[in-house]
Amino acid sequence: MNFNVIEFLNSNALNEQEKCKLFKERLDEYCSEEHTVLNLFRFLKTVETELKGCLKGTVQVNADKLTVKKFLDITRIELRIIRYKINHPELEDERIPGKFPVGEWTDNKADLIELVYAISLAHSVDRGKVSTKAIKEAFEYIFGIDLGNIHDRLDDIAGRKEPRARYLGKLLDSLNKYLDNIDDR
Repeated sequence: MNFNVIEFLNSNALNEQEKCKLFKERLDEYCSEEHTVLNLFRFLKTVETELKGCLKGTVQVNADKLTVKKFLDITRIELRIIRYKINHPELEDERIPGKFPVGEWTDNKADLIELVYAISLAHSVDRGKVSTKAIKEAFEYIFGIDLGNIHDRLDDIAGRKEPRARYLGKLLDSLNKYLDNIDDR
């Protein structure tokens, strides 16, 4: 498959939203083809460099800066996935083809960050030998989301009024209600 980011940006036939949707679809398709991880990394770094050039104005395109930034965000998510695969080659064979990402995370990012920290602090993965960062990256991969700097977000969560771990409370309530319904049968 031929993939040219500048052609996407210069397309007059598409509006900005359509450009982003098509770019993500084509990038996903390109990345899911049989390429080596290192070749995908090189390709994505080239795309990232081209997009940075568009933002700096060294490459002229027929798209607004917001669209270019969205393209860059999409590319950076794919780069994080590739870096994760490079850093954890043992996981590559265990991945179930076509299963990840499983779907879009529909609650807010702070909720997922609560979950990441709870799992990490409870030492639930490999008896606590796995870093919070690695758990965060796994969730980013599974849900195709960029959680950004989770340490800053944790400060926001810690500064909340009670209950601070709202999402974990919501999970507990949901599970208990479900179990109560099973008991009522």
